[in-house]
Amino acid sequence: MMIGDGINDALVLSEAQVSVTIAQGSDRAHSCADVVMTGSNLNAIDALMRLGDRTRRVVRQNLLWSLVYNLSAIPAAMAGRCCC
Repeated sequence: MMIGDGINDALVLSEAQVSVTIAQGSDRAHSCADVVMTGSNLNAIDALMRLGDRTRRVVRQNLLWSLVYNLSAIPAAMAGRCCC
């Protein structure tokens, strides 16, 4: 993650996997960043990291549930049984 607010940060912001800038930053930084924070409070980055972790956890749970469902439903469908 790269956090920057100026023109000199634009190249690094565009190359980073995740880039964050603040609303008071330059327009060039805004165009290169993935996230533009509306305030200038850097404590919001901690909340952003927690949200990303929670999102990753939910996506993994959904992938696990879909795998379990497909592993049980596909054989039943191939056998001609209704599982719903």
